[in-house]
Amino acid sequence: MSSGYLRYPHIHGDLLTFVAGDDVWLAPAAGGRAWRLSVDDVPVSYPRFSRDGSRIAWTSWRDGSPEVYSAGTEGNAAERLTYWGDPQTRVTGWTAAGEVLAITSAYQRVGKYRRAYAVPDDGAPPRLLPFGAVGDVAIEDAGTALLTGSVVGEPAFWKRYRGGRAGQLWTATRADPLFTRVLPGLPGQLASPMLIGDRLFFLSDHEGTGNIYSCALDGSGVSRHTDHDGMYVRNPSTDGQRIVYHVAGDIWILDSPGAPAPRRLEVTLGSPAPARAPRLVSAQDHLGSLDCDRTGQASVVEVRGTVHWLTHKDGPARALHVDAAARARLPRVLGETGRVAWVTDAAGADALEIAGVDGNGGTRTIAEGLIGHAISLSAAPDGATVAVAAHDGRLLVVDVASGQVT
Repeated sequence: MSSGYLRYPHIHGDLLTFVAGDDVWLAPAAGGRAWRLSVDDVPVSYPRFSRDGSRIAWTSWRDGSPEVYSAGTEGNAAERLTYWGDPQTRVTGWTAAGEVLAITSAYQRVGKYRRAYAVPDDGAPPRLLPFGAVGDVAIEDAGTALLTGSVVGEPAFWKRYRGGRAGQLWTATRADPLFTRVLPGLPGQLASPMLIGDRLFFLSDHEGTGNIYSCALDGSGVSRHTDHDGMYVRNPSTDGQRIVYHVAGDIWILDSPGAPAPRRLEVTLGSPAPARAPRLVSAQDHLGSLDCDRTGQASVVEVRGTVHWLTHKDGPARALHVDAAARARLPRVLGETGRVAWVTDAAGADALEIAGVDGNGGTRTIAEGLIGHAISLSAAPDGATVAVAAHDGRLLVVDVASGQVT
């Protein structure tokens, strides 16, 4: 298994690029130890090698909105190439002329109307390509493939979607420059068009799970090339011969269009994964709601889903509820009864738990599944009843003794 969750792979020559954590990485194409290309510690996606392999372009949130950046594979500083300020912006590849192919809905009335641009790597203004609204594009000598009608996001987020925005594939060649829709009868979510030789490769879930398929440019001769079950193939890309993609954080490679099966690449990150080392969690930084008793000498406090009784001058905090499998919230003091109540989801649906402030006698659960999703709690001055405001607009009163909900 790889030492991280690896995504958005692309391959060129003897180098592989991908995203892990919030950085772009490079690794040997055969697998092995990887090294960072970016160190901005911000979300990044879709790194793509230029045709000659000397540069990589990717989408980065470094300055707020996703924009197109590029850098040399030797590790020089990344350069920002676009100033669109559009959340739909993403890199899809490079043209043979050394321009970055990018998709964005900038300048459009609605975010779903995305357009393809050729972005010069020298900082010149992007050039709108004459394809209309598209979600993805592949341009090769053999022809051009477009994806239209696609949902926002990856097919893995829209599993087995069959609605009106399911992806549609279109192809055109030099001999026939008029775009023609291919595979109109394939009942699946189509995505990620790739051109290898005279065949169109793509992602589809028409047989249940997203896998890689191919067909001739006219849509005939559909073939299946991967056989993953359950977990979708995600973000496939090609160098014109090989196809790389990721499944559940592992990178796989299809060595050629005729390869009998894909194989997994073993990649080791060159540094520890960020934010994975155990550390002390400060209650001050994760304080939830609290409620003071009527004497002003103590409070019931929620910290990261746990409930504690805290005296204000002396004595340690007493844990009343600590359960790693459940979350407690909205603790309230029940008058002068020496008991407190809070909301728990231990059984799935919200319920109230009642416990003594001395920590003895255990807890009692009432009103399970009868209060909806509680968003606010208030105890009566005598502690006999608790008022609950539910997410659906109901105002409920729970009798502490009997558990009856009104």
